[in-house]
Amino acid sequence: MARVRREWPGAVELEVTTGEGPLRALAYPALTGRPRPGDRVLLNATATELGLGTGGYALVIAVPDRLPDEPPGTQACIGVYLALTR
Repeated sequence: MARVRREWPGAVELEVTTGEGPLRALAYPALTGRPRPGDRVLLNATATELGLGTGGYALVIAVPDRLPDEPPGTQACIGVYLALTR
């Protein structure tokens, strides 16, 4: 990932360097974690390549070298699940 172009609540617009040149991409940090400059990102660019109305954006599917942060309360849910399954 080359740089953050802009961001708003729940989404980050990125400029990603690919073998075919720069590409605009959208990441949803709650799902993928927040990409940082220099990160490798896994993209789905199929709709962009086919001209299917994504606004010219590829979608970030994952940041493969770093997992997203766990949402608040996740550990409590796991604890309840373990208690109920014993």
